[in-house]
This record gives sequence, C-alpha cells and structure tokens, in this order.
Amino acid sequence: AHRSAAQFIQERVRRLVIPFIAGLLFIVPVDAYYRAVQAGDFSGGFIQFFLGPYFTRFFPLSLSPSATFFAGPAQGIYLWYLFWLFVFSLVAVPFFKWLVTSENRNRLSGLYALCNKRGGLVLLAIPLAIVNVAAVPPYFIDPSLFSPHGGWKIPTYFMFFVMGYVIVANPKF
Repeated sequence: AHRSAAQFIQERVRRLVIPFIAGLLFIVPVDAYYRAVQAGDFSGGFIQFFLGPYFTRFFPLSLSPSATFFAGPAQGIYLWYLFWLFVFSLVAVPFFKWLVTSENRNRLSGLYALCNKRGGLVLLAIPLAIVNVAAVPPYFIDPSLFSPHGGWKIPTYFMFFVMGYVIVANPKF
C-alpha cells in the first residue's frame, strides 16, 4: 500500500523521533551520569544530575545551529542513527515519491538488469565509494569519531539508505 508523504513522515516521527527523544530522556542520562562521575566532572546523585547538569552541560545533542551543525559528533551519542534515519527520510521523500510510480521504476530497469547479472550488485559500490571519498569534513562527519569501531561518512549512509529503498522498490532485484 502506498502512503502519502505526510503519512510517511508521521510514521517516521512515530518510529524514529519518539524513540530518539525517549532515549535522550531515559537511557542516555544514565550513561552520561556514570561518565561524568567517572571522569570527576560531577559528584552527586542521579536525580540531581538529571535535573541540572545533564541538560546544561552533558546533553548529547547540539542545539546550537551552525554551518557544521549536522557534522557534530554529539547528535545523540549512540542514538545517532535514529537522528540520521529521520533526516534521511525527510530528505529522500521527494525521491521516494518519484520512484513509487511504475513509470519511474521502469526508468531504472537498466540498473535492475545490470545488477541482476553475476556480480552486478557490486557495481552499486561505485557510487558509495565516490560519495565516501567526496564527503570530506568539516561538513560531513566521519562516524569513527563516535566510537573506536569506525564507520562510514554520513552521506555514504544516506546512499545506503536510498539504495536500499531502490532495491526494495522493485521485486526484480
């Protein structure tokens, strides 16, 4: 069943924004508290921390708009993926609405045919590599700054997101 853009965004808010906010209010404060206590940046009880310093000094979401706002490493600590999935969803809505028609899916039939050949899906790595190389700081953060486990740059995750939709949108894949 096809949804309108408004229905899609409402569903994304329900599935991504609400859990993100709930995590910022109920999960992340516990981690932030223990980190602050361990680092010696705070001494006191959790409730005291939550009602004061958590929101003034340790809140893990940058609320200061700037040219590099979306490149900040503090967009929700380990909930960063919810934040970005929501942003990706908003940015990609026009493309998804374009792709949903059978006429436009047929325009991509050459891509489907090429990817269905042996090793063809590997060709999808080419745009990923180009985007990953082209997206350089300071405007595009390297998520390895979030954790020592590394990761891709934010625009590369966006490409994965869009490619996943393209693949799922056509049963020929």
